[in-house]
Amino acid sequence: EEFSYYMKALLLTVPVIAAVGGLVLMGVARKRPHLFTAAIAITYLTLPTITTISFGLFPCEPFDDGTRMLRGDYDISCLADGRNVWVYYGYLMVGIFPIGVTLVYWLLLYRVKDKLKDKNRDNIDDIRGIVFLWDPYKREFWWWEVFETARRLA
Repeated sequence: EEFSYYMKALLLTVPVIAAVGGLVLMGVARKRPHLFTAAIAITYLTLPTITTISFGLFPCEPFDDGTRMLRGDYDISCLADGRNVWVYYGYLMVGIFPIGVTLVYWLLLYRVKDKLKDKNRDNIDDIRGIVFLWDPYKREFWWWEVFETARRLA
């Protein structure tokens, strides 16, 4: 038997939240910034897929017989009891992933923007952990990855 769309959403979001949360907590507790970098990298790699799955929890397709089925899985009735739980879960995941992660990227970059504008930024140790958020861009466009992330998700 195939997984339902709801199960796919859980299996894609919960492990990522657990892994990222665990890495951040271990990184802070043990003062190991590379664990924090790994957490950010996981969000970077999983964000598009999780965003698609999260938004897929909302649209329902109406049919002539009065039923409404989840567009991503026609085995799931949008009129079924418990549907609101999944809609709220979708709102939570949209808040955490496309909105929250993009905001975290902005905050990470903004707090070190002066270092990112520096001519020798490649040699500054404390910004290497987020190098994949700024390296492809010119110094004056230190914020561009945030724009690109939002654009990719739109």
